[in-house]
This record gives sequence, C-alpha cells and structure tokens, in this order.
Amino acid sequence: MSYNRQPVAEDPMQIWGAVGVLLILLLFVIWLFLPEVVYASCLILHTLWGLVDWGPFHNYAAPRYNLLAMTGNNAANISYSQWVNVMEQTIGILWMYLLPVTLWCLWEWYQHPGQSRFTRRPVDITPISTSF
Repeated sequence: MSYNRQPVAEDPMQIWGAVGVLLILLLFVIWLFLPEVVYASCLILHTLWGLVDWGPFHNYAAPRYNLLAMTGNNAANISYSQWVNVMEQTIGILWMYLLPVTLWCLWEWYQHPGQSRFTRRPVDITPISTSF
C-alpha cells in the first residue's frame, strides 16, 4: 500500500461552478435578510462618514451621512436597487480607510527582515546542506 498521492489537476469549471454557487447563495441570503443587510451596511458606512464629517470635508460628507441615516431608518421599505444606488454613492469612504492600511502593510512587508535582500550570505546549491 502506497501513501504517495498523485496530484489531482483542478478543473476550472469546478472552480467557477463553486464560485457561481457561492454567489447565488450570497444573493439568496441578501434577499432573505435585505432589511437587516441594508441597516447593517448603512450603520457601518454612517459611522465611517461620521468620523470624517468635520472641517473642510463637511460639505462633501454631510449629504452622504444624511442619505445613509435616511436609508437606515427606512431599511424595511428599501428595495434592492435603491440599496445598491445608495451604496454606489457612499461606498467611496472605504478608500479613505483601506488605502492607508494597505500602504502601511506593504511598507511593513517591504521592511521585514525576512526579505531576501537582508540575508547575510548567498545561498546556492553548495552550502545548502550546512544551512539545514
């Protein structure tokens, strides 16, 4: 009995099928719980817009802040297309938070001591046995 397994090639149709099924399930869950999803997404974005609603950004943030408040308060009466329209107008706030975090993570990764440019000796085929 051999325990060596042969690698199985992945069928792209199976992967896309799984992605399609997950997308259909996600849409079904959103359809089932649309008022809760609308309220939760409006609450999160309302909080993020509230954090930047000061000084010179007030004229830009206030209409979106108020739109999210009205949409969240009427979550039971909001249709899917209305919710998508509100999200298109207000989702841009995520860039203000995600872009600096992404740049910071990339900078930390670049400065990590495990990067190959920080190694002290060249590793090739001859001294590799002594490395282990």
